[in-house]
Amino acid sequence: MVGLRDAVSQVRALAEGGAPPVLVTDGLGAALAHLVRPLDVVTQTRLPERRHSAEVEETAFFVASEAIANAVKHAGADHIEIAVEETGSVLTVIVTDEGVGGADLRLGTGLRGITERVAAFGGLLVVREARPRGTVVEASLPCG
Repeated sequence: MVGLRDAVSQVRALAEGGAPPVLVTDGLGAALAHLVRPLDVVTQTRLPERRHSAEVEETAFFVASEAIANAVKHAGADHIEIAVEETGSVLTVIVTDEGVGGADLRLGTGLRGITERVAAFGGLLVVREARPRGTVVEASLPCG
């Protein structure tokens, strides 16, 4: 659970305005790879190679790390996939878990925090049930 504690610490630091050093120096792809390295449940990642503005990278990292922390801590996920895709001027962060499902944007502070952060950046957050079980957290962020 050391990895989960680190993820939660990094999310809190981001919420307070600080970014993890690896995010600042090496970018989103490297920061997410570093974040998930100690987590056995993360089995598949598609991460960006290209750098984006600091604001885009910080928001995307916040979304991914909070979604991962929720999946491990609350959903009991035994499998998590992370994908970061760029289409035109939109960067999409998708975290899919195979946990218990039932995530609700109206409950808890984690998903509300993600929603507020993404909306403040001009993006859109969608949380839906995964099939056959689990949750998908998908954030679309303007990056053009």
